[in-house]
Amino acid sequence: MGRNMTIHASPLSALLADLAEHGIDLEPCGGRLRYRPRNAMLPDLLSRLQDQKAELLAWMDLDELRRFISLVWRDQGWIMAWKRRLQAAKYANLDTLRRVLALILELAEQHHRQRDWRAFDGTVTYLHRFASGEEWDKTAQTRPI
Repeated sequence: MGRNMTIHASPLSALLADLAEHGIDLEPCGGRLRYRPRNAMLPDLLSRLQDQKAELLAWMDLDELRRFISLVWRDQGWIMAWKRRLQAAKYANLDTLRRVLALILELAEQHHRQRDWRAFDGTVTYLHRFASGEEWDKTAQTRPI
């Protein structure tokens, strides 16, 4: 469901770490990327940024993230899988799940506005893992829900 938007252990992750190490701030602007301070950009980093621009812009696209959440709620298989998970839960239901996903999305949006790309990546990764049921299932294996 949806494309994978995580950047862990990828060339994109390494690029973002290198940009942060040099104090370079990125900002998506339509189909472009702005960076500052311009004098901190090294030729190698600029080349890598240009090579990975499309992937980076797709990863930063909040509309795509919102579409992902919207699509999961239309997927009857996804809803049924969550209904099965939630049968054993005392204090959770689909409405709770909707609110939790909205809160995680809101946090991702906040990190995006602040251009805190490491926090954004972690939040988006968690959102996908939570939506997939991976986090719920892992927790359910270690303790009763």
